Amino acid sequence: MTGRLIPCIGQDGEFASDKASRQAACEWLSDLLDEGKRWSEARSEIAQYYTAAGMDERVAHAKSKGAKDLIKPWLQGLAVRTAVVAAPVSKRAPAKRGKKKKG
Repeated sequence: MTGRLIPCIGQDGEFASDKASRQAACEWLSDLLDEGKRWSEARSEIAQYYTAAGMDERVAHAKSKGAKDLIKPWLQGLAVRTAVVAAPVSKRAPAKRGKKKKG
């Protein structure tokens, strides 16, 4: 899966740092949305890419933070909408009960 990130990395090695890499990042985001991925999964994918490129794991994890401002809001919005659709809140008031008559 990390191969699809190659176009998302700019000439300077940073995520979505030039026009072509930003366009590729938009396509990657679209794929993530279609797959129902969360930010944690996307961040892990970015960190794996940088690790595979030979970076130390700590540095790779830190570099993945660069995508956070661009990608996380979109993926969080999906999670919130999914949660709302999955668990609607009832606005109907409970039925009133009368007193029992002795009789």
